[in-house]
Amino acid sequence: MTIIRNAIDSIQIGVEDYVAEDPRRYLSAVRNVTAGILLLYKEKLRQLSPPNDPEIFIKKHVIPKVSDDGTVVIVGKGKSTVDIVQIKERFEQLGVSVNWKQFESIKLLRNDIEHYYTRLTKDNVREILSSSLVLIRDFLVEELNEDPVETLGEYFWRVLLEVADVYQREEENSRKSLKEVDWKYQTVEELVEHFRCPNCQSELLRAEIGHEYSPGLELTCSSCGHIFPVSEILEDSIDELLGGEAFIAAKEGCELPYETCPQCLSGTFIIAEGLCLKCESGLTYEACELCGEGLTVDEQDLEGLCSYHHYQMEKVRDE
Repeated sequence: MTIIRNAIDSIQIGVEDYVAEDPRRYLSAVRNVTAGILLLYKEKLRQLSPPNDPEIFIKKHVIPKVSDDGTVVIVGKGKSTVDIVQIKERFEQLGVSVNWKQFESIKLLRNDIEHYYTRLTKDNVREILSSSLVLIRDFLVEELNEDPVETLGEYFWRVLLEVADVYQREEENSRKSLKEVDWKYQTVEELVEHFRCPNCQSELLRAEIGHEYSPGLELTCSSCGHIFPVSEILEDSIDELLGGEAFIAAKEGCELPYETCPQCLSGTFIIAEGLCLKCESGLTYEACELCGEGLTVDEQDLEGLCSYHHYQMEKVRDE
């Protein structure tokens, strides 16, 4: 059986799992559709492989080999095939275009659902299928020169379109609700894109219209009905928004975009805002009492002194 046939079968089975309306099959739907997308990617690598070894680009390990005429060729070794990291690398080398940001969001949501959340809702599956539709359609048309309707089958294509349509309407209603909130701080406005239900990981959240941000502002999940305060998801959302920037800053020895709040001890103190988004407290000491140097979050427990002058003060006390 060909790779593309396996890919189509996997996507079709995933759709059937979803249509079955059996919550026990929702995780299977997610696994099958995402596996189908990866198989489509492997099919493209197979098509790009040279005639002497038509599966070389899908092999995990490739080695040089001397052919019968004395020339050196590269051949695939073993039965292991490429993982997603290698697919991405080879696509970049071969000029194959994929919306990796969208794929990564699907993969992360699938991983979260699979490993951390026991309650998988229909909306969780809709979100993944809706995002997958775009990836599947674009890759079939632009990279594999396939007609999505003919390749997937009219029934399966229609189901995917209907799922995407329903989910997009729900998503629009959710976004409209959140847009009406006065988020008060620029950083919180940016965090909204990363808000997810802590119970089921759905992004379909709504708030009471006309409210102003506070850590206790309640959000309601349209997917599972869970009601929770914004403060419950701040740390995860901040990690999503600023985690990459924080990693680079730490590596280069630069100032981090967020720190642990000295008041509530949560990782929600935003340097650019000068305050903690969870308890809304600012810095107790803003400048060193001796030299006027601005104080960092880490220097808040130094009695109003900068690190240098606090060190000098301690030396004097020890003498």
